[in-house]
Amino acid sequence: MGRKKYLKLVFFILWLLATAGLFVLYQQSGVPVQDLPAYIQRWVEQFGVWGPIVFILAYTLRTLTFFSATVFTVAAGIIFGPYFGFIYALIGANLSATLAYIVGRYFGKDVVARAGKNVKYFPRGEKFRKNGFMTVLMMRLLFFPYDWVGYLAGAYDLRWRDLALGTFIGIIPGMIAFVFLGGIFEDLWKSLMIFTFFFILGLIIAKLLKKTKLGGELGELKKKSAVEDKKEETT
Repeated sequence: MGRKKYLKLVFFILWLLATAGLFVLYQQSGVPVQDLPAYIQRWVEQFGVWGPIVFILAYTLRTLTFFSATVFTVAAGIIFGPYFGFIYALIGANLSATLAYIVGRYFGKDVVARAGKNVKYFPRGEKFRKNGFMTVLMMRLLFFPYDWVGYLAGAYDLRWRDLALGTFIGIIPGMIAFVFLGGIFEDLWKSLMIFTFFFILGLIIAKLLKKTKLGGELGELKKKSAVEDKKEETT
């Protein structure tokens, strides 16, 4: 085993151990999933004026642990209100996508090259690489698992600018909806109306994109991955 491969293996093992450790700590904390946004709020607020920076940093790094991006997005609305919450969550979400992309390129390119056609759950073929922006945009609007899009985009060597731009545009409807859901206590009816509008808008855009050839193939891909996951759960 070459030095580079050895270092990759070491980093990968450390990554798995850190993720497993954080999972165990969470299980021992006994915090229910529905209380996580409020828990994040209490944690961030203790940093005072540094709270926004700490929040963005935590949002970025959480991609390494596969911790829910939605929980952080909702928490942003609770902590900072809907407007600043949207800005901070948008920054954190895009930085986390870039981090996932970098990690995916570092660990995944060799795996993808060796696995070839046996790799599942991601569009294969040069046309997807050539249309990287539209591929990422549709995957975001179709609500593919957030972090996996970044990891797989890096592993399949999509251009970073396609990942960045597709993510930035594609997550806006859902981001606005869930940030305003978190800020619902600040202005109940206004937040509910904005959440409903942008949530439905995202669904409509995703529905329209599904009718395109590329969107249809991505939709089928998502269905296949869901079916395979259910099969694995029952075996």
